[in-house]
This record gives sequence, C-alpha cells and structure tokens, in this order.
Amino acid sequence: MKIQDFEAMYIADLRLARDNAHTLVKALPKLAQAAQDPELAEAFGALLSETSRQLDQLDQLLSLPDDPAAHDGDEAIVGLIAKALHVASETAPGPLRDAALIAAAQHIQHYEIATYGTLAAYAKILGRHDQKRILGAILEEERAIDEDLTVIAAGLLDPYRAKVAA
Repeated sequence: MKIQDFEAMYIADLRLARDNAHTLVKALPKLAQAAQDPELAEAFGALLSETSRQLDQLDQLLSLPDDPAAHDGDEAIVGLIAKALHVASETAPGPLRDAALIAAAQHIQHYEIATYGTLAAYAKILGRHDQKRILGAILEEERAIDEDLTVIAAGLLDPYRAKVAA
C-alpha cells in the first residue's frame, strides 16, 4: 500500500506502534524470567502491564477491529527484541546479564520514545488534540521507564565500578 497523504502516514505509523506494542507484550515475560535481580524482574513486569495498557489505548485511537494477523511488529522492534533474548541466553546469570538486559531494554525504550514522540507531533499537526494528549502521555511513560532502568543499572554496576577503580 502506497501512502498518499499525511493522514494515511499517521494511521500507518499508529498501526505499526500498536503492532510493535503487541510484539513487545509477547516478549516481556521472557525478559522478566531471564532477570536475576528482583527489582529488574519487577520492572519488566511493570513494563508488561504498562505496555498492555498502552496497547489498549492504541486500539482505541485506531478505532479499528483487531486483526491478529497484523501483530508482527516491524523489523526494528523484532530485531531489538531478538537482541535482548540473545543477551539473555548468551550472558552468564547474575548482575552482568541483568546489566546487559537493561541495555537491550533501553534500546527498545529509545525506539519507543522516538515512535511516540513522532506520533504525538503528527497528531498535533493533524489537529487531533485528544490523540496528541494520549500519545504524549505514553511518551512520558516511556521516558520514565527508561529512567527507572538507568537507576537499576547504576545499582547493578556499582560492584564493577569498584573493581575498575581498585
């Protein structure tokens, strides 16, 4: 399908954000299970709940019937999730794996921050102020998750910092 106008581009990107959220909802339990640190596992669980809620919001914004065949996500999110799962399987359990999982999760978060920032800007340009407000709120949630992951990572990496400084 060729996109012919700005409205169609917005809807296509909104659908893609929905599909990416659906793909992420399927992957987050695996990341939570791979985490050794209880705080990180809890953070992944909270991220799952938040992403599920955001998925509902995106479905409402689209006001379209759910199409299960359309939930594959784009190559970028699929690749970022694959990297996170690879890290989980190839890194020794413990703080090192948890730090690597956080780094992989933050790559996903940054992609989502870019996605929702763009969508909020598009909604504003199109005069969809209610949608802009919802997408802006999702954007702020994604930024907060990123900050929470940074705090958890700092705590996990303190022992390594001490070793390097010694």
